[in-house]
Amino acid sequence: MTTQDFDELEPKPPSTGGATSPLALWLLALTMLILFGIMFLALNTIRQGKNSLETQLETIQTTLAAEPQANPTSEALMDQMRGVMAESAALRSASESLKAQYINWPALIRVIGDFDIRLMQLSRLMQQDKLITLTGEGIDEMQVMAYATRLRESGFFSRVTIQALNTVQPTAPDGTTASTTRIAQFSIVIELNMTPGS
Repeated sequence: MTTQDFDELEPKPPSTGGATSPLALWLLALTMLILFGIMFLALNTIRQGKNSLETQLETIQTTLAAEPQANPTSEALMDQMRGVMAESAALRSASESLKAQYINWPALIRVIGDFDIRLMQLSRLMQQDKLITLTGEGIDEMQVMAYATRLRESGFFSRVTIQALNTVQPTAPDGTTASTTRIAQFSIVIELNMTPGS
């Protein structure tokens, strides 16, 4: 065997500069087809997802724009709460009215009874609505005037008026008059101050 024969036995590498084999072209075409198929499926899935999201968005926007439907239980509770609030307002108004008409009688009687019984006496106390009439006797006009001033300054009365003030000769139990002593008979009308806290 010659050297030339050995060279002929060696496999020769395929040539790269010539035409490609048909199998390679088919493989390339199949790969491209699979790639385009995957891209088509991905694009179709994205489009369907987008459509689904748009439909959900429209539903949510429609729901938000629509008038909310009232829950019957909540409406009943709201009606009940409105009724309770109206009753509360009426009670508050009545309470304020009662406070405005409140008279602190123990304190009022202390003010009316604030005099020296050796110098003055009350014979009658009469009330009609907001007016109280005091009738009595004092040793002189000055005692009656000082008493009326104390009543005015007490803050319990909106008006204090000496309706009558007469100096008279007292009569003894046997019907005779005392010779030198004179007394001041009076009638004082006072109007109650109906402001709260009096």
